[in-house]
Amino acid sequence: MLSREDSGHFTERLLHNQESLVAFSVFSVIALLKDKQNLSSKARLPVAFLLVIVPLVSLFLVRSLIPSSSQSNYVAVIVNQILRFEDPRFLLIMMQATFSGLGLLPILMLLNFQESYTFLSENIEWLLFGLISIFLLFGGGDKSRLYLYFLPLAVFISLKVMDDLRLKMHVLMYSFWTVIILFAHSFIGGYLSPIRSFDIYLRRMVPEHAEGNFLPYLVMNLAISLLIVLLTMNLSRTRFEQTDLKKLD
Repeated sequence: MLSREDSGHFTERLLHNQESLVAFSVFSVIALLKDKQNLSSKARLPVAFLLVIVPLVSLFLVRSLIPSSSQSNYVAVIVNQILRFEDPRFLLIMMQATFSGLGLLPILMLLNFQESYTFLSENIEWLLFGLISIFLLFGGGDKSRLYLYFLPLAVFISLKVMDDLRLKMHVLMYSFWTVIILFAHSFIGGYLSPIRSFDIYLRRMVPEHAEGNFLPYLVMNLAISLLIVLLTMNLSRTRFEQTDLKKLD
């Protein structure tokens, strides 16, 4: 049975989820209006209206039926979260929280920055999705959890980058590289190594709430990321070098 404190946290998270649903309805509407193949022009407008009104009604009902345990000043919360960046230690916390929330996905996105940039510039709805996700990141202190809003975009772009890298590597090398990526991503997420105590869990996965030193885990994740970058550069370069040699022959 939930305690009063746990019930309060549950209520706040439920309200925040409903608010994020309203925010992302903008993305849904723009994506729908751009899609001219699956729906006729007459059907798109009513569906777009429903994509906006349903989240709003849902938020209204949740706020009416489940009163919030506290009246949060969301502007003050966001400003407070932004001001936390003045603390150098918080920058390190954000880095570790990024690994906890997204694993290696940000590294994959940066492996081919041009591919990521081109996709976002050509798909304004996904650019808006990313901006909304980043904005929601400042809606609370649980950064590792709040990164979940950004996860769909990170997965989508990472898969596009991986598909582009597939063309730059031999089949066997690409298969080897993919296995390494999945292994490293799972290891950073804590799926392949035991977490022996709650304190270690906080330091490794939720650094914003950790009282102990989380820096060893951050250094470990940065080292893994560096090795992934070097491996990717080496395998991609090898494919191009061998292709150039064949042309010379």
